[in-house]
Amino acid sequence: MSLQALQWRKLPIRTLALATGAPTASYILNTIYDMLTGSLYHDGSTRTLGSGSAWQMPTKFITGSNTEAVYVYPGFQTVVSQSVIFSAKSPGASSSAVPPTILNENAYTGSFLYMASVKNASGAFTEWTSRYPFGSSSYSTGYSPFISAGNIANNHKIVLYESKEALCVYMYHPAYAATTISVVGAIIDPEQSASYDTEIDGRIYGVASVGSCTTSGSTSNGINTGFVTLSTTVANPFTHSTNANNSTTYYPRFVVFFPQNQSILTVRAEKFLTSHYTNYTTYSGKLVRTPVYCYSLSASTFLGRLRDISVVKNMVGNAVVRDSSNNIVGFSFGANETTANNAMILNYS
Repeated sequence: MSLQALQWRKLPIRTLALATGAPTASYILNTIYDMLTGSLYHDGSTRTLGSGSAWQMPTKFITGSNTEAVYVYPGFQTVVSQSVIFSAKSPGASSSAVPPTILNENAYTGSFLYMASVKNASGAFTEWTSRYPFGSSSYSTGYSPFISAGNIANNHKIVLYESKEALCVYMYHPAYAATTISVVGAIIDPEQSASYDTEIDGRIYGVASVGSCTTSGSTSNGINTGFVTLSTTVANPFTHSTNANNSTTYYPRFVVFFPQNQSILTVRAEKFLTSHYTNYTTYSGKLVRTPVYCYSLSASTFLGRLRDISVVKNMVGNAVVRDSSNNIVGFSFGANETTANNAMILNYS
């Protein structure tokens, strides 16, 4: 049985204003925090923390004047209390140890920003670097890199999408064909409730990320224009690479919690159809949204369906997708915002 619709919503785009050079990781984290405390959505409609799709209790972890982490809870909580943590190492590393990694290929780098999914996060927050950031009963996936501060330039854009149980971070620069996207939270619906195939609340929690994007005009470390094919040789957010995170090639990460366990599974989405990307609509012109199914690379086991994230025909990224009656269908993401390439959307309802 399918879970409730996530109902993805778009927050106002934030443009980074930098005098010179790259921003500090603390600056990016503070920007994300400010966005999560906002009172409006992109269309001017009211956003109330903890209501509808809006997440609640965004909190900073600060050392001196440096923001090291931002954590936030969904408005809709199940018996598996979840939280999402965005983090970065302090410049001097004076108070925080190196955070836990997802797998050995994730060599921790202080210049990167990271994100993690945490389950059973109902306790008191202790330390973002701990595998148990909300006490001994909680557990973190470990941190996946979603952007390097060194790859962010003036006028870089941050877009946050939120839903009842998952968050999405979309970052791009309008002058370059390089985009990164990360999704975190209850992102897989097993569509059944068999013991050990799901958490006790019927969900699967994890994090998926392209890894980084450049500002040099290269797409090698951002979403690839043909990412929907989910080839193992192109960058897309819904596969898992064993490349190191300082590699010159792509290094996406996609991991989830082994259901009802503290182990981590590496994940890949199933290969999609390859013939519909240009004109995948019905005779009446309606947009076809193809479900995305996932399996575990590390356990060779079917996991379920990406929750309200669908493949669509080729289109530009960062678009508000509407039907013929001007109703919002969803929000697109892809390699860039000016040329129609492989695309997926976050379903509005």
